[in-house]
Amino acid sequence: MKHNTGAVALLIGMLSLTACSGTAANSASETASTAISVDTPAPSTNSVSPATVTTVPASPASTSSTSSGQAFSLQDQQSANHQAYGSNLVESSRIARHSGFDRLVVQYRGTDALSYAAAYISDPVEEGSGKPLKVSGQSFLQLNIGGVTYPTDATTEAQVAPAGLGGATVIQGAHVSLPFEGMHQVVIGVDKQRPYRVFTLTSPTRLVVDIATD
Repeated sequence: MKHNTGAVALLIGMLSLTACSGTAANSASETASTAISVDTPAPSTNSVSPATVTTVPASPASTSSTSSGQAFSLQDQQSANHQAYGSNLVESSRIARHSGFDRLVVQYRGTDALSYAAAYISDPVEEGSGKPLKVSGQSFLQLNIGGVTYPTDATTEAQVAPAGLGGATVIQGAHVSLPFEGMHQVVIGVDKQRPYRVFTLTSPTRLVVDIATD
């Protein structure tokens, strides 16, 4: 019986040692697994696309361009620097007939940038007083021009008005005012609303308005 008891005890000891070794192995395995999970995250299933570079084409010349290559339009037109201040003096204006358009040019003394806003209106009135303006034509293109100042001499509106129509066929009249509160007004009378374009030139400083005839 003593020998059997010893054998049983030895067997139980061996089983206990095996169980402890298995527990230690399992514990080490979980620790290693946890370390991998923390240090090396599982790759995401959401792929990230590389950044897309979009090339924006250059926009065509705006209505404030200093080039006459822009398109004619019936829409309101305005320079980017509208109502800019300046000290240009209105010197003169003129109208002439060209191939495909009639042109009005207002010339200034000074080198500051001009600004403008242009739109067709129904009943032109004088800036400041609000009195009706008598301009020949059935439709009226009005421009409010900035970058100007009131003359210090005895210049009158009669002196800066165009002398005639210069052979124009669709421009039927024009009014060019002296500045009022840093702006001055130009009203062009035409036979009907027609596409137009506005741009500025330098040396000398000029504002150009073309009215399409075709």
